[in-house]
Order: sequence, then structure tokens, then C-alpha cells
Amino acid sequence: MDERTAETVKLLHGHSGPIYSLTFSPDRNLLLSCSDDATIRLWSLHTWTCVVCYKGHLFPVWSVRFSPHGYYFATGSNDKTARLWVVQFHPNSNYVASGSSDMTVRLWDCVTGAQVRLMTGHKAPIYALSFSTEGRFLASAGADSRVLVWDLAHGHLVGALSGHTSTIQCLSFSRDGTILTSASLDCTIRLWDFTKLTEEMVLDDVNVAHNPDVKSTSDSYLLRTFPTKNSPVLALHFTRRNLLLSVGMFEAQKL
Repeated sequence: MDERTAETVKLLHGHSGPIYSLTFSPDRNLLLSCSDDATIRLWSLHTWTCVVCYKGHLFPVWSVRFSPHGYYFATGSNDKTARLWVVQFHPNSNYVASGSSDMTVRLWDCVTGAQVRLMTGHKAPIYALSFSTEGRFLASAGADSRVLVWDLAHGHLVGALSGHTSTIQCLSFSRDGTILTSASLDCTIRLWDFTKLTEEMVLDDVNVAHNPDVKSTSDSYLLRTFPTKNSPVLALHFTRRNLLLSVGMFEAQKL
């Protein structure tokens, strides 16, 4: 509705049952809705269309809420579960990836809403996702303190990077795609040599039906670790000139 005139300006159709909750993204570009039809829908407020339909709950979804940072959202359902979802759009905007408290990573077709990939390997809830610059790979991370790298052609796990000692809150690829960064509640930022990781992959193995060897020698891909004084890092962003910006929350130590 138009806040000045209180007149309805757009109608969004898609759910097949009553809608119980709505939430805007912090930047007001997206809207989430949940329904009695057991689905959550993500709407673009630029195109006024549904870009993806999330299916996972078994019964009506009572509530949905975007996080203050907008990267993930939580849902509560009559199936007696609360789920945490992470949202990240593919560079070509045809797909959207989600990570959840059910420890799965899923790739969805934005046009049909169909699930096209299901990737398992995490051992705890997932809080961060990032597509590689060219869109071939997806990195995921969360409460198990690991960064997993997936080849999207077949949904294979190709890399498992460890070293953080607490929940990983965010991931980001450099603009040129050569570096993958991860930030954690352990008050560190880690830079990983993504070019080296991909160069060492055996492409013949990646492109066949069976799972390829997983690159897990983390020390050989770690470029540098940046510790903060006492600030868990909540967000990372590369500028157009490849300058890495980070945002954290300083926690004063109790005496």
C-alpha cells in the first residue's frame, strides 16, 4: 500500500492458502511471505514478482522474519520446527541459493521455483553463502566453523577449509574472484587462495557423476589471518577496487 494515500498499489499472487506473516528486507527491495500452504515466497519489489518459493516445512508456516543484516531469515511452523535460511543470488540472477538450520544447501530456479541442487556436508546450521565471481562455485559456512566449496555443475563438494574456531558469520569473494574471505565470531578474518584451490582440482573428476576428491589441506590455501582486538565480524564487502571492508561489534572485556 502507498503509505501516503493508503491505497493498494500492487497485488502479489502465488500462495494457495492464508498468509500469516510478512517481512521486508532491511533495504526494502525484497519481501518474504509465509502461508498455510507450507511455503515461504520471496518477492522482488522491483519487478513485483515471486523470485523463489521455499519448500521444506511440512505444515503451515506461522511466522517469517528477515535478520537485521538481511542475509538470512527465520521461519516457525506448525510442524514444530524453527528454521534458519540464508539467501544468496547467483550472478546471472537465474538461481538463488539457500542455507538452513537443517544443515543443507539448496539451489533454486528463480523462474519455476524448483529445487535444482541439494548439497549436504555441513554438520551444523549454515549462516553464510557466497557465489564465485563467474558463478560456477558456491561457498557455504556456518556453526561448524568450516567453509565448504561446491561445484554447481553437479552439486559436488570440492573443498573443505577449516581453521576458524567459532561460527562463521559471512563469506565474500574478491571482485576478480581470486580470493575467498571468511569472518567468524572467533574475531578473525581469513583470506583463502581460491585460484590455487580451483587450479588444483582435477577437472575430469569434477565433471563426472561420482564425487571428486575434496581439497581439505587448509594451510596450503590460507593466505593470511587478520585478528581483531575483540570484535566478532558480522559482514564483509569487497569494493570495486578490491578493497576489503568489514563490519564488527566491539565487545568490551569485563574486569
